[in-house]
Amino acid sequence: MLFSIIIPVYNTEKYLKTCVQSVIDQNYSDYEIIIVDDGSSDRSPQILNEFLESFCFIQVIRQENKGLGGARNTGILHAKGKYLVFLDSDDYLAPNMLQICAEYLTHYEVDILAFDCFRVTEDGDIIEIISNSNYTNIFTIISNKQFLLFEPSCCTKIFKSSLFVDNGILFPEKKWYEDLATTFKLSLNCSKISYLKVPLYYYVQQNNSITHSKKIIRMYEIIEALEENIDYYQQHDCFEAYYDELVWNCILHVFYYSAFRIFSAGYHVNAFNKLRKYCFNRFPKLTQNIYFQKYYTSKYMLQDLIQKKYFKFYFRISLLPRLYNAYKKFFARKWFTL
Repeated sequence: MLFSIIIPVYNTEKYLKTCVQSVIDQNYSDYEIIIVDDGSSDRSPQILNEFLESFCFIQVIRQENKGLGGARNTGILHAKGKYLVFLDSDDYLAPNMLQICAEYLTHYEVDILAFDCFRVTEDGDIIEIISNSNYTNIFTIISNKQFLLFEPSCCTKIFKSSLFVDNGILFPEKKWYEDLATTFKLSLNCSKISYLKVPLYYYVQQNNSITHSKKIIRMYEIIEALEENIDYYQQHDCFEAYYDELVWNCILHVFYYSAFRIFSAGYHVNAFNKLRKYCFNRFPKLTQNIYFQKYYTSKYMLQDLIQKKYFKFYFRISLLPRLYNAYKKFFARKWFTL
């Protein structure tokens, strides 16, 4: 069997049918579906039972809640496929995803295949294609260092199952940023990694997702995720060899992306300063990093964060959009009452 599709489920009744059906409708047949119901309390279990009645290649495992990472781990331990595909239960796959990936995986025998994705609304409208602009070819063999410059999302990658099993790597349970804590450990054990410049995954934007959550205290777990990578690279005597790439991931994820999450929840300067302090204490020469120097001016408002222009940053990414939306609603109501 070539693919094991692992779908963790926790209270996603609204999206679940679309998600599972996107796998069933693939124009490729050499796969199994492993769905891990992680203690759902909505109608998700009933929806899964309906699929079980009709499709023999679907396996449903029910467990007490272990979080996204714990549910994925259960799927990994039951998987029979040579390659693992991770599909979140509120997202879905392109109809030809498995067929396209199978062609490249079997021909090039890669350990990891990364690809692009669509970012879409809940209604299916495409917001944008999330792609790696550094590459122009449809298919590229990339180095381990180059892979560390990719986003760590497991859902936009296919992995050899042996990377997990042979190296004893699993996702952290009940932790946020489980992808960041795991993906770059896997890549260190690869002999061949590739990138396919084709969008094959539909990433659905919803307001209650982890990405949009306003639980600031849990955002600090991103430090644990990065430290797991640093410890792993140190244990394998690779920290110095990948130092620049690990520093850049600290800048990008702990500093830059966290600023968007924190300031979108309000003007929380003290909360952001805790992450800033960690970054500069961990890597005092952070601004001398080669990737920082390369992307300093191109990354949206990174300069404002470095220069501590926090209100300007907050105004542009949070306050201004809210004022604009309020303005539109006001005039929409006024026009409607005329």
